[in-house]
Amino acid sequence: AHYDSVPEGPGAYDNMAAGAMVMEAYRFFKEHKPARTIEFVWFGAEEKGLLGSQAYAKTHSEEISQHFFNLNTDLAGQLIGGTVLGVTADPTVCTELLELMEANQLGVTIKNQVWASDSNTFAWKGIPALTVNRDGFGMHTRHDTVQWISTWALEREAKILITMACWLANEEELAFEKTIPDEMEEELKRYFK
Repeated sequence: AHYDSVPEGPGAYDNMAAGAMVMEAYRFFKEHKPARTIEFVWFGAEEKGLLGSQAYAKTHSEEISQHFFNLNTDLAGQLIGGTVLGVTADPTVCTELLELMEANQLGVTIKNQVWASDSNTFAWKGIPALTVNRDGFGMHTRHDTVQWISTWALEREAKILITMACWLANEEELAFEKTIPDEMEEELKRYFK
């Protein structure tokens, strides 16, 4: 998740709440050791053009090809709206996620597209990526305050994040293609030129 906000937005929804979800996932995995390594990262300067995640990718260029998947959270915790999984990866990831969400009775909308968040940096580097996003109210405005954050929605989205992370970190064999489709690669090239 990114921890910066825009000058006109206090940043509760975009993106303090999503950062809290990452902290909750960290607490969960501290008690439930995963089979695969999980890295917990907060990026700065997402609002200035994904500069934090790009700096991370540059600093870790030698090891980034070993990354298996990127789970990103951006916009979270509002009671208004719905949870969207923006998947920048092969469509087989969407099929697997749909089955996972249905098995856990977690309603989400899944969109297979390039997503305007830090997950793009990883997809650009060839890593399948996903952003958990809560469509809501007030992003980049003075209304991006804690009064619009719902404990219920935040807990539910943290459960969605942790469910996906458990699946990715513990499933012995994952059936999806670990590629970025050509059309997404082309769009990402335009995004990062």
